[in-house]
Amino acid sequence: MPDEIIDEGTRAKKMAEALKRGFKMLEDTCPRCGTPLFQKPNGEVVCVYCGIPVILVSSEEEAEEQKVRMRLIGIRDILSSKLEEMLRDFYPKESSITMSASIKEISEALLTIQKIIERLGRKKEEEKRSKH
Repeated sequence: MPDEIIDEGTRAKKMAEALKRGFKMLEDTCPRCGTPLFQKPNGEVVCVYCGIPVILVSSEEEAEEQKVRMRLIGIRDILSSKLEEMLRDFYPKESSITMSASIKEISEALLTIQKIIERLGRKKEEEKRSKH
């Protein structure tokens, strides 16, 4: 988006629509287009112009933690997709309900793994802080 020309009319329209839908305008701006960011009623922060979710951080360390978290989520999604593909190949006659249950179980296992990795990361950070 940095090389694209911003359509101010479209931006204003999208911002007005977000306010009508109960979004809260924030002081921070989108790193891609410079549009003020909005917080949805569910707490998610988004750029209404780009249509992307944005994670706000207060330090470089927190930014790195969020990057790792997002990578883990990406890996989980890729693994889930690959597992679904493998299950389809392995069980071609299984009903979609049975496959959905299997995929759900695998996804839950992957979420558990992700939580463990996050806990280990926090523990490692706590150990670093206690040494200083």
